[in-house]
Amino acid sequence: MIAVSSLLVLCLLLTGGGLLVFRSLFGRWDPETVLPVYAGPEGAEEITFPSGDNTLTGWVWQAEDPVGLLVLCHGYRGVGRDHLAEAAWFLNRGWTVLCYDGTGAGESQGSAVRGFDQFRLDLLAALDWAETSPWKELPVVLYGHSAGGWAAATVLRDRPQVKGAVILSAFDTPVEVMYETVRVGAGPLAVTGYPSLWAAEGLLFGKEANRSAVDSINESGIPVLLVYGETDEAVPSAASLWGHREEVTSPAALWLTVSEEGRSGHSDLWFSPEGAAYRTEVAAAAEALAPADRESYLAGTDTARYWELDQHFMTVLDLFLRKCVKE
Repeated sequence: MIAVSSLLVLCLLLTGGGLLVFRSLFGRWDPETVLPVYAGPEGAEEITFPSGDNTLTGWVWQAEDPVGLLVLCHGYRGVGRDHLAEAAWFLNRGWTVLCYDGTGAGESQGSAVRGFDQFRLDLLAALDWAETSPWKELPVVLYGHSAGGWAAATVLRDRPQVKGAVILSAFDTPVEVMYETVRVGAGPLAVTGYPSLWAAEGLLFGKEANRSAVDSINESGIPVLLVYGETDEAVPSAASLWGHREEVTSPAALWLTVSEEGRSGHSDLWFSPEGAAYRTEVAAAAEALAPADRESYLAGTDTARYWELDQHFMTVLDLFLRKCVKE
């Protein structure tokens, strides 16, 4: 998940450079086009809303006779368009869908992503906007991946109007996932940098720092479907929600583990086996090309096949969320 050398992060932490760690990990994210482009469903209404000092950009797709409003939260090193295939799928099943680019990412303002805690603040801002939007009467559900999944879990205690949430590949707390990632790469020495990490987290986010997904799930009692890929290597197991599964005591929490080859990792859970195999093929071929040749190669790929979703998996999520809004 954290794409900076664990040893470099540890060196910065040992020298009191906790804030420098955050700046290196959570700078501005403007992704290059390195994947076949999925245009997304037609009819998007572009919207903006404030989050702190920044204005975020999002998109709403209105369903006819909607089941509810599904708010889609992207993950670390991500933007809303990473999940347009799922947005289109849910739209076709009768959900009005809202997705957005978080602070410091894609089409939204912000000089930096700032930290995992910002994902939570952005989602709270999106929910506040939804409460005064034309869709304010619709029941609200959440769909969050990775840091977006953590955000979806941690807002439940503060936004009891949310009817349910699908949480994919998430972790319990920001400090733990950063510490465990460094520990995996740097070994036992990682513990020496823990105080600096904690201090930086507190300086940046104050009382909002380091909320626990597990605590919010248990205390809210809101139905959640917690999805975990058995070969997820992006979130260290000890920091993942799956690693904390025995602490999740809410009777409204359900688990779904994915073990199928090719779609049991961090960011491939929702793709079909055929689509997953094709994505691997495309990624390998694109990696072997010079950057100048990559764009033309990607333009010639089969976009529908690349973004093909697993229908059974998505139907399970849909049925769960439908049950949430009816209860």
